[in-house]
Amino acid sequence: MNKTEAMIEKVKALAEASSCCAEAKEAANNWLAAVNTEKQDEAAKALIEEIAADIIPIDGLIAFAGSEDGKKISARRRQPESRRMRRRSKQKVQDSVTARHAQRLLRS
Repeated sequence: MNKTEAMIEKVKALAEASSCCAEAKEAANNWLAAVNTEKQDEAAKALIEEIAADIIPIDGLIAFAGSEDGKKISARRRQPESRRMRRRSKQKVQDSVTARHAQRLLRS
C-alpha cells in the first residue's frame, strides 16, 4: 500500500465516523474526489485546515474541561441525562411487582 492509498483509507474513516462534523465530512469528501487531479493539493490544504480547526489535542481538551465554559457544557449535558435516569427508575419501580405475599398464601 502506498502513501496515497493509506491516506485514502484514513480520510474515508474520518468521513464515515459518527463523530465527524458536517464541515470535516465535506472537506474529506472533497479531498477524496480530488485525489489524482490538479485540485488535490488545494483540497488537501482545506482538509488540513478543517481538521486543525475541529480536532483539539488532549492537553487542550483537559484544559477546556476544567474551564468555566467546559464545566457549564458538562453540567448542561449531565442534567437531562440524570432526569431521564430518575424517570426510568421510577417507572421500573411502578412496573415491578412483589410476589412474596402470594407465595406465603399458597404455602399456608
